[in-house]
Order: sequence, then C-alpha cells, then structure tokens
Amino acid sequence: MSEATIPPPKERSSKSTRIRTNFVIASILALCCHSIWIAHKEISGALQGSLISDGIDFYRVNTKLDKHADPNVNTKLDKHAAPKREVIDFEKQPGVVIGMKVHGHPGDSEQLKQTLCLLQVAYNNRTQYDIVVFTTIEMPLEDEKAIKDFVHPTQLTVVRDDYLKRTLQEQFAELTQAQRDVLAQRCSVNTTEELGEQWFYRCRDGRHVMPLAYTWMSEFRSKQIWVHPALKDYKYMMWIDTDAFCTEMWKVDPVATMIRNDLVILFDNFPAGALGGAEIQRRISQVFNTTLCNIGVDEQGHLKRTLGDDCGDKTAVHQIHGFMHITNLDFYRSPIGIRWSESLIGDGKFQRIYDDQIAVTVPAAILAPERSWDMRSNGLNLQIYHNFDMDGKEKQIAGFKNYWAKQGYNKFVEAQDICTPFIKFTGR
Repeated sequence: MSEATIPPPKERSSKSTRIRTNFVIASILALCCHSIWIAHKEISGALQGSLISDGIDFYRVNTKLDKHADPNVNTKLDKHAAPKREVIDFEKQPGVVIGMKVHGHPGDSEQLKQTLCLLQVAYNNRTQYDIVVFTTIEMPLEDEKAIKDFVHPTQLTVVRDDYLKRTLQEQFAELTQAQRDVLAQRCSVNTTEELGEQWFYRCRDGRHVMPLAYTWMSEFRSKQIWVHPALKDYKYMMWIDTDAFCTEMWKVDPVATMIRNDLVILFDNFPAGALGGAEIQRRISQVFNTTLCNIGVDEQGHLKRTLGDDCGDKTAVHQIHGFMHITNLDFYRSPIGIRWSESLIGDGKFQRIYDDQIAVTVPAAILAPERSWDMRSNGLNLQIYHNFDMDGKEKQIAGFKNYWAKQGYNKFVEAQDICTPFIKFTGR
C-alpha cells in the first residue's frame, strides 16, 4: 500500500477565482464603510452634546439675531451625549470662582476682611471656591498676604485688573489725541498729563461727576473682565461687591442652582436703574440687529423682553443689579459677547454711563431670557445688605456697622464671634 499523502488542491477555473476575489473585496469595503458611518454618528453626537452642555447654544448665538429662529431649536441633548452628573447643593463644583474688586490702596485689606468673613461663614466655608480679587494699583505685599492668610485654606489670588499693569498715564498715552482732549475737557484740565496718577480725580460724565477710579471700574467690569487671563480656567463667576455683606447662612446654593439649570446669569436684584436714549439702542442694534423695547421678569422669575426694529429713542432699558450675580463666563466671552462689550464701550474711556449692569443685561435678555433667573423668584433668599437695602429690595437701617450692632449681630449668630472684630466699615 502506498504511503499516504495530502492530496493536492483541485485546480480552480480563472472565472471562479475572479468571482470569489471580487466578493471578498466588496465585503471588506462594506465593512469599512459601516464602521466609518458608526464612528461619524458617535463623534457627531458627542460633539453636539458637549457644545450644548458647555452652556451656550452655539446655533442660536450668532453675530446677528435671527428674529425668525425657532427658540427651541437645538435644546435637546443628542442621544449619544454623556449624561449630566448630579449637582448637589454646597458640594464644590468644577470651574467656579468668586470675583470682587478693590482699588489697591492701604486699608483695602481691612475692608476685604469684613466682606470675606461674612461671605465665608454664610457660604464659602462649605464650598471652598477660589477667590480672585482684582485691584487697580499694586496692593502692598503685606496686605495681600494678610487677606490670603485670612481665608486659608480657601485659595485667594490678587491680580491687577489691567493685566498689562499700566499706570494711569500709560492708559492715557494709548488714547488718540481727540480722546485725550475730550477727557481733559471733562476733567477741567488743559491736558491729561496734569492729572498725573490721580485715580480719584473727579471728572464730569454726562450728569455725573465721578472719580476716574470708578469710571475705570465700570469699563473693566463691562469689557476687560471677560477676557482677563485670571479667569480663563473658570466657567462660572459669582461676583460680589466689597460693600455687599452677607447677613445670614445661605440655605440654598446659588452656584448649584446656576449649574443645575444651565443658566447664563442668576441675579440677586432686578431692576436697578434704566438706561435710555438713541445711542444705547444704536449700540444694541449694531450687534444684535434689533432694538430692545422692554425688559421685565415673568411669573417664573425669568427675564422676558420685547424686541423691535426701532423701539424708539425714549425707551429705557432696565438693568440687572451689579452688586451680586453669577455669570456663565463662556456666554459672555463668546464671539457675540465680546462684540457686545466692545460696541458698548466703543471709543469712550473712563465713562460711567455704560457700565457692568447694562453690559450683563442686554445679551442675556436678547439671546437667553429663559436662562436668566431672578434669585428671590426661584427660592434663593440670600439676605445680602448693600446700599441700605436687603438684596436690593427692602430698606434697612442706614450704615452696615449700625445695622450689625442693632440687628445683624443677633440675626447672624454663626458669625457673631468670628466676624464682629472685623466689622469696621459702614458701607451704605
């Protein structure tokens, strides 16, 4: 019997070979196309979900407002987007900072201690959010160290509000000659050089006579703050003026409310004054392709507004109060947000008329009124004393030192022993 061998393969015809080869190639191509399609769907869904969850609907924030756009477009999360995590009150959230501003002269650190002590006890000892203090001139190092030590372990940073760190005269030097001449006339001097570094020199601004330091603060909080390097790593900023004082423990977390509801602004008071005239409407129309006829708060505590092609020169634009609010920084530093701040300030320098209140109000009212909430109307009663009022609403005893001695000390028992030694400034 012959030795067993592996039989040779049968010889295939060339036609059969071509058919099988073509089939294999077609199968491979179909599999590749299917994989690419699946990947495209997943990437598109994830990208759309991330854009929406970042807090700005980029399909609605255009350089010109589309009056005919469906206000509900692109508000639903894509099915491939990651689910949002639960936001719990008084649990520290990522990307949050507390902002405040001083001029920087000696003594500011003592006033800051009063504001910071009350704020820390009322709220931030529980959440430990970073604090950025903006200052116009260099704060003395011993003062800076004192306030950092005062709030430790909370992270506090002191930075110049003008990140280029220019002096007053260096800012003047960057103005055109025409701008310097106008400013000199407003300040009743021959040239801006005569002003030296007198930040508290009072100059006329329309019907107001204001210190240059105050007019610069108004401009900074309207324009430069949104692109300041100190805020680049944050998404939400809780702003509180240094003459705004907490008077009790906060029972509801405003930052958690802000994030949980994907708001662009959450404010403690509305309205706080109004700005009218043809010029403000012209600046609004220049950016948003509409004018703003009316702003109010609806029954749900959201902003409501009426838009029009020409609301008229006498229409007054009511404003969000600037002493305390939380803003979505991504919204205000978006391309249209930056265009608005630049249009609002224009070529005017050191002016009070266009300030942070109108700066935060207009884009929120026009682009996202349903995501702009009043605190009190939505269950947040923070009880912040500012300018003789509580939360900008109820009149109080004049002067915070007087208020604290007669009422606040017994009301805010948690801060009695800790903060009373630092209650030195009357405020208003």
